Amino acid sequence: MESLSEFVASAFEFLVGGILFTMSVVFLLTGGSTLPSLSESEKLLPIDSTLVSIVFVALAYTMGVVGESVARSPFEILLDRITVRTDAFFQGNDAPTTQEGSASGTRGTWRNRITEFALGGEYTIRQLDLARAERERQRAKVMTCHESLHAEVQGQLKRLRLERVFWLSMAVTTVALAIRGYWQYSALGLVFTVCLVWVVNTRFKRFCGAIARAYKLVEEENLRQMPHEGK
Repeated sequence: MESLSEFVASAFEFLVGGILFTMSVVFLLTGGSTLPSLSESEKLLPIDSTLVSIVFVALAYTMGVVGESVARSPFEILLDRITVRTDAFFQGNDAPTTQEGSASGTRGTWRNRITEFALGGEYTIRQLDLARAERERQRAKVMTCHESLHAEVQGQLKRLRLERVFWLSMAVTTVALAIRGYWQYSALGLVFTVCLVWVVNTRFKRFCGAIARAYKLVEEENLRQMPHEGK
């Protein structure tokens, strides 16, 4: 039952995101032209309303998946900065010192150097990899060990995905408004787009915080159960 409800929630998430993303893309591509109405389309081809609904749902779901994937990339560096700065994700890891990381970074690629610069200059690729691995390890532990904590972490992740797609949709809409010369509306859209960057950044902080808190509770619960198991 839990897996079914999780599937329905994920499907609804991608449907909502897909509708938002599809509307923004259609608004960009139509260039101000009006789309043919349903009555005009019916004159050309008989349409089964059930089939149209199925096609619409499938298209919206697909666009939701595509939109979430596209919206993830622009935020990677911001999410990496938060991950590497979360102290809980360094626990149990043998993270290298800044001097060691700098030495290895000079032997890395230009991409690694740019990433390290974007991280703030004091963090290395090695530290970022360790922090990511620890974050995912803690999340996997929470997901498999505690149902209510699993729901809290997963809820933060779903909100994060929707907010990223909302940002992407707003960015596409802003570009469409600018192309059509609606400068005042495009400026307003730009303000909303920048605000959504802050929203996504804040949401990911909450997501990382939820993982760290949940993992700590799981570990404490396991420690309390160990004496009873030994009896």
